[in-house]
Amino acid sequence: MHDSARRRTRAPWAQAALNASGPDQPRPKLLILDEPTEGIQPSIIKDIGRVIRMLADRGDMAILLVEQYYDFAEELADDYLVMERGQFIAQGQGSQMQQNGVRKLVSI
Repeated sequence: MHDSARRRTRAPWAQAALNASGPDQPRPKLLILDEPTEGIQPSIIKDIGRVIRMLADRGDMAILLVEQYYDFAEELADDYLVMERGQFIAQGQGSQMQQNGVRKLVSI
């Protein structure tokens, strides 16, 4: 697929993130994503995850991901916090989410 065609199929926020990754662009220190998978088809969710991982792997910004889709959050989390009614009820390393029973805490 030609690069310009690929660019047209990306979500606007994903394209903006990739455009902002050029050497002459200022780099944000914090990216806040509030439920980026909400209402998105599964194939696009994987693309979103790849872009988030790419940005995280650069190591030059913190990413705060607010997400109810457990599998998506577990795959990307370095650290996690679980909130219930405005209170933190669990926290830890992303690699420990399954071991710490986080899925049960976020089940609807």
